[in-house]
Amino acid sequence: IRKESDPYIRRVHYESLVLECDRQISLLKEYESWRSALETLIDSAAPLMDHKIVSDIVRELEALLRSGRIVDLKDIRKRLESASKKARENNGREYRRRAVIESLRALGYEIGENQMSMALIDAGKIYIQKPSQRDYAVEVVTNNDFSTLQTAVVRFANAEDATQQQRLRDMEEEGKWCEDHARLLSDIAAKGIDSQFKF
Repeated sequence: IRKESDPYIRRVHYESLVLECDRQISLLKEYESWRSALETLIDSAAPLMDHKIVSDIVRELEALLRSGRIVDLKDIRKRLESASKKARENNGREYRRRAVIESLRALGYEIGENQMSMALIDAGKIYIQKPSQRDYAVEVVTNNDFSTLQTAVVRFANAEDATQQQRLRDMEEEGKWCEDHARLLSDIAAKGIDSQFKF
């Protein structure tokens, strides 16, 4: 520009340069803002990367970051928020499930690793027993999100009418479970899980 002798052309070149610089600075600011938003999204998902649906979306975000091409993040942000919410719910369900398993084991109930992890990972029903209670078990039923747990004492026997002695023994076993149930609620409360006795 300095070498241009015509003042008018020099001024036109100068103004053109200023406009181009302004455009480049605007693009740089836009890119930095987009990049910062993208990195914030990636960082927000870090605690949930062990969930495949979240880690897949994070890989998409990282690919966008590497490309350096500015794209609208609205849709991918919604997908990540939805996936993160589901992952947090799964974490909460898994934490509650493990708390119940650990508490029941601490109370002396026999729980096979496969038995509890398979039956209680989805809504289902299992029977748990103490080694000393071969004729009795506790039926445990749960829903999908592990927010409701229902239990009942059951006796493995023929459907014939029980004797008075058998009925007294049944009541004794139910009493033992009521005590264990109270300890179970206390133990899971100590693990930070709020529970409410419904029925």
